[in-house]
Amino acid sequence: MAVTVCSTRSKVSPSLTYCTNQVSLISIRKLIHRLESQGVISKTRSPFNSPIWPVQKSNGEWRLMVDCRGLSEVTPMLSAAVPDVVELQYELESKAVKWYATTDITNFPFGSRVQAAICFHLERRSVHLELIAPGVETQPHHLPWTDPDCTGTGEAPEHLRYIDDITVWDNTAEGKKIVQILLKAGFAIKHSKVKGPAQEIQVLGIKWQDGRCQIPMDAINKTTVMSPPTSKRETQAFLGIVGFWRMHMPNYSLIVSPLYQVTRKKKDFKWGPEQ
Repeated sequence: MAVTVCSTRSKVSPSLTYCTNQVSLISIRKLIHRLESQGVISKTRSPFNSPIWPVQKSNGEWRLMVDCRGLSEVTPMLSAAVPDVVELQYELESKAVKWYATTDITNFPFGSRVQAAICFHLERRSVHLELIAPGVETQPHHLPWTDPDCTGTGEAPEHLRYIDDITVWDNTAEGKKIVQILLKAGFAIKHSKVKGPAQEIQVLGIKWQDGRCQIPMDAINKTTVMSPPTSKRETQAFLGIVGFWRMHMPNYSLIVSPLYQVTRKKKDFKWGPEQ
């Protein structure tokens, strides 16, 4: 079966679909039928087409990957689609409030202008995504995860949005109000994923209370029991782990300076007392 990838500014160029085995095809077929019955995908006559690649998850189920790299190559580049975590943490730190609440979104609708672009073929059927759902991984750099107006009704309390995670804060325990706003806008939310309202909550890997933050103890304990690195690569991996919390560690650059010394390319790896 041939597939094509195109945009409104480019010609349709045929390419071959990925080869898949029968086992994955049967599982993906079931997934397609389930998503269609739930209104996640629907039939379309869009000229767009991106190849799909089934990936097996650890529990034996199959995840539907839509390869939108070709689509991304012929569309204009925008600014980063994912907010900067450090900036979000600074914003939370500036809010000395009493109550926090968090939730994540199970699925949410695409804006109508991008639905036609997210299209793929399976067994001579052309379908497009109505909304982002679990098990469907697809995000070209140019496509928004959500409609920017979905929470811009004037009703929502102050909140931060990081991909599908939403954090709400206030001086009153009314954090769950945003859940009703999202449901009204067509979003799907698992109520088991709603945390709070609470005076202490964990967001983006950090515990927050009254605008103050601290590194969770389980993260500290896991780091302290790690074996010392035995190579440059292991040292770089360790720095990558602890670097996530660098903004919450005073004098971080001075503390880890000896570790960076052993990762230099022109020097042999040597672990000493300073490290």
